[in-house]
Order: sequence, then C-alpha cells, then structure tokens
Amino acid sequence: MIDTHIYGKFHTNALQLLAYLFFVVFFGTSLYGILAFKKHKIVWYRLSSSLLLLMFALMIINKWCFDVLYPTYRTCLMLYPLIALVLVGFVSSMVTKNKIKTIALYTCTAVIAIHFISTINFSKTFDYYQQEDSKLCFDYLKSIGAKKVGLTGELYGVYRNYYQMTQHYKYPFAAEQLNTQVVLRDNYDAHKIKEYEYLVLFPPYNMSFYKNQGIRLKGMKYFRRTGTLVMRVIL
Repeated sequence: MIDTHIYGKFHTNALQLLAYLFFVVFFGTSLYGILAFKKHKIVWYRLSSSLLLLMFALMIINKWCFDVLYPTYRTCLMLYPLIALVLVGFVSSMVTKNKIKTIALYTCTAVIAIHFISTINFSKTFDYYQQEDSKLCFDYLKSIGAKKVGLTGELYGVYRNYYQMTQHYKYPFAAEQLNTQVVLRDNYDAHKIKEYEYLVLFPPYNMSFYKNQGIRLKGMKYFRRTGTLVMRVIL
C-alpha cells in the first residue's frame, strides 16, 4: 500500500519504516475517533474509525490463523476511503477554527490535484508498468503470422484476461505462460520450449537458462519503453 502511494524507488527498509509509521498514525487516529467521541461528537468519524479498526483486526486474524496474505496494491483500494475519512475526521476534531479548516482544506486539495496531474499516465499504471507494450507486442506477433508463442508472466495475464477471453479482440496465435524468473527447475520441460515459434521475454531475460537447454534464439523485435523482447526459436 505504501509502495503504491510513493512514485519512486525507495530502499526496502525505508518502505518498511514508512509502512509501520503510517499504520501507527492510522491506528492512533482511529482509536481517538472511537474513544474521544463524546469530545468531538462526529458520528461519521467514529463509524469510519470503527470499520477501519475492524478491517485491520480481520486482516491480522486471517494472516495469523489462516495464513492469508495481507492486502497489497489493488487489494488495498478498499481501505483508502476509510483512511481518508478517518484522517479528515481527526483533523476536523483537532482544528476548531473555521478559517484554519478552510486553509487546510484548500492546501490539501491543491497538493492532491498537483500530484494527480503531474503523475497521471494514460499508457501504463504504477502497479503494472511492464504491460505498457502488450498490445504492440501482440499486434507484431499477429503481423508476422505467429502460431504458437511462449509469453513471459508479465504479459500472459493481459493476453489471457483481456484479449483471448473476448472474441472481439482475440488474437490468432496460441500462447502459454513461461516462468522466466526461475533459471533452474527440475520439472521444467525444455522440449516444451522447442515447440514454440516465438518467445516473448521481459527483463531480466535469464538467457543462460535457454543456453543451458541447448536452445538457440534470434532477436526479432525490441520494445524500448519496457524492454519487452520478441525472440524466434531456432531448431
């Protein structure tokens, strides 16, 4: 969730520290919204705080008891509205003068608007930047008459979920997912790769895996924005 908010590369330890810091802030403001209700008397603040703490508790119980992963990336979207309400409610309960509230409101609105406008992108998302050249890659494979393709995992989900499951945008070639992140795997069938005409790889390419399997590849198309690479399998 913190990684999604920050549009830049942070060291893992810094992200971990920010995650704990934000959790303490959210937990503290939510707890205040419940315990200090008689003081602030903001009903929606108390309700939002109660729901947010309940969701935190359920996530922890699911993780500890059933080994369910904590929400990440898009699965955190359900928390954003409640967190926003809790933070706004906390500020509203702390600031009593209307003039200061107005200044704070306009300042926050301006910061959010500037951030949104400066980071908006119509060709990719922060979570799945790898898929920016997906359609261009698939159109290229179609143009060269590809029949059977091995797709890297970063692009296979797009191929399966957004194209092959809809007849209107269905591509003529058949594709299967490659696990290019694993260099050595006992149950990996090297002969299966030789059945493909083309491989679509995403960095890191792990070319040593294919070299060790005695597979020769010829570069066909390189997409500069994402590093997606189309290779032809030569038998």
